[in-house]
Parts: sequence; C-alpha cells; structure tokens
Amino acid sequence: MRTLLCYDSHMYYATLDTISPQKLYETFIEAFSDYQIPVHMSHQVFEQTNAQRSVSLSDSFGAFSDDGSLVGFILCGVREAGESVDFYDGATAVITSRRKEGIATGLLRAALQRAEERHAGSFILEVIKENEGAQHLYATHGFSVRRNLRCFEIRTEDIVAMYSHSDDILDLDSAHYDICAEAVGLSYQPSWQNDSASIKGIFPFLTVRGIKRDDQWVGYYVLYAGKGDLMCIGAMNDSPEILRILITDACRYSEDTGLGIINIEESSPLCTFLLAEGWSVMIDQWEMVKTL
Repeated sequence: MRTLLCYDSHMYYATLDTISPQKLYETFIEAFSDYQIPVHMSHQVFEQTNAQRSVSLSDSFGAFSDDGSLVGFILCGVREAGESVDFYDGATAVITSRRKEGIATGLLRAALQRAEERHAGSFILEVIKENEGAQHLYATHGFSVRRNLRCFEIRTEDIVAMYSHSDDILDLDSAHYDICAEAVGLSYQPSWQNDSASIKGIFPFLTVRGIKRDDQWVGYYVLYAGKGDLMCIGAMNDSPEILRILITDACRYSEDTGLGIINIEESSPLCTFLLAEGWSVMIDQWEMVKTL
C-alpha cells in the first residue's frame, strides 16, 4: 500500500511501491534526459541498476501532481546488517518542466523522514562537484563531505594492453569471488554502488575474473559488461602489470566501445595508475553523509 508522507497545494509525496515499473522507468529517462553524463539505459538495465543499489520502492518516494502524474523521485537504497540500517540516494531527479518548484527538497525531506522512522544510522549520497545547487540542498539538511571520488573512462583503442603474459585468467563464481577479493584486497574503499553487496545483488549479470600465480590469487575484476563498467579492480601490491592484464581481459568482455570506472578515491594508487595510463576523468563527485 502506498504511504503518503506529505502534501501541499500543488504536490504530494508518496512511496513508489504501487507505481507501475514502466511508468517509473519512463519518468527516470525523461528526468535524466539532460543530465551532465548522458544516460542511455534499457528498462532491463534500469531494473538491474536498482537491484545493484538495493533500492527499496517502499522506502523511495515520488512527487505526484494533483492529476497523479509522477514528476520526480528519489530512489533509496536500504541495507541492513544486524541492527544497523543505512540509506543511500540511488537517484534523485525531477522532470525538466517541473524544476525550481522545491520538489527535490520535498523528496529529500520525505526520504530523511523515512530513514529516521527506520532508525537508520546514516544516509549516503554522491553529488557532482559542479552541482552547487544540490550541494547546498544537502548541506542545509545536515550532509557533510566525506571524500572526493573520481570517475574515469577510456576508449578500447587507447588502452595500454598486455597481450603477452603467461597467466590464466579464471571465471569466478560467487564463493571464489569472496575468497579472491579477500586475498587481494583493494587500494580504495568502494562506494555504495560498487561494494560487495552491490556486486552480490546482480552477480548473475556480471563478468567476474581473477588471476592466480603459484596457487595464490593476485588480481581480479568485476565487469558489468552491458555498460562497460568496471565495478571494481584489484591487484596484489597495486601491481601495474597485473592491472594492465586485467584491463586487457575486461576489454574482451565489454559490450561497450570502452571501459569506465566510477567513484575511485582521489588519493588511491588506482587513481594515480589510471591517470598515468591515459584514462580521462569524466566527473568528480563528493560523497556526502548525514549521521542520523
């Protein structure tokens, strides 16, 4: 049953658990039609992306005009670990014809109210550095910057490839992914949408491969092939050689014309490696957090 949280003279805000999946998808595409990074996403990939981010429609909110039209939304990821609950802003947007009406503020307030009702410990989000309006909105509602995240891309033809090597690169099932990831580790803390829970949420749709040397895992990557997104990549001792081998292998499976890696901590060795290898920075984002 749809939960109505707030209402004003021209808009009401309600949970999204009763809206049709098609209508939500259509509104998403319309609202992101002029986004700074072009959003080209099939309905299937949209659903997978929501699963990746643990989006709960009963904890997410839409802004509805008096005639019932959906004009904006906030898709909230929710994860529980024991008694701990955390919320994540998986996507917030308003269609172009209804912007500058305070709708994003209403959506954020509705989501924060739900997070408090769920006794969440934190609410996490990312915001593009240049989006000063959104940063101001979040800051006035108690969010603070935790770290700077960089998003990279490269065309396949510009990748420094490693075709000559003697390593076997193996497909990993979920259990072996856990073992490999623990053995290798990462030089950075993944953001919400690329962490282990996100990977497990859409594991059947991912390409997950690792390298063993002398019976020891020394590197691995997780690729969302349909989008060409490397959700994570790690190499023992941050070895540039192993990273190049993994990236070369990932190119074989990507269904895009290149690769992308998002939300890498600016201070991490991986960030330094990607810049040295000719990857371009798409955007920088602030990760912002509100403790509840």
